[in-house]
Amino acid sequence: IAEHLLAQHAPATFDGGHHAAAHGALHLPCAPVVDQALERYEDRWFRWHPGVNPLALTRAAWQWAWHGRIVSGGSTLTMQVARIIEPTPRTLPGKARQILRALQLELHYSKDEILAIYVNYAPMGGVLEGVEAASRAYLGKPARRLSHADAALLTVLPQAPSRLRPAR
Repeated sequence: IAEHLLAQHAPATFDGGHHAAAHGALHLPCAPVVDQALERYEDRWFRWHPGVNPLALTRAAWQWAWHGRIVSGGSTLTMQVARIIEPTPRTLPGKARQILRALQLELHYSKDEILAIYVNYAPMGGVLEGVEAASRAYLGKPARRLSHADAALLTVLPQAPSRLRPAR
């Protein structure tokens, strides 16, 4: 199901059904600090959970009930990839669909492949998608040459790409 989902919704560089990362089509050369920053800031349990972090979802549900509005989403990197591939509304049924898709992705793809999809297709402000495009547009250099500070800056952009982008 995940491969079919990716074949229908992912950008053309993903060959839907084959592990594009194994063919070099998916992950552009980024500095290792990018992956490290993403895992530290976005989802520190990424390597250990099955695509969904029940504690983070429980915390988000509790905050939603307490404040009467969404305070935090509780999404893992895998859940964010599911939302990139198949956008869902920020509703309870939308979150349930995102959880299901994240579990499916984890069954069919390695953590590195999931991270590669995120690195290449996460919204980075305006029409920019992916770390490489954001690195060149905002910092004037390829992603493989990013410093820790550069990676930290680019890591926060997907939280609110339009509001946080450096060149507004």
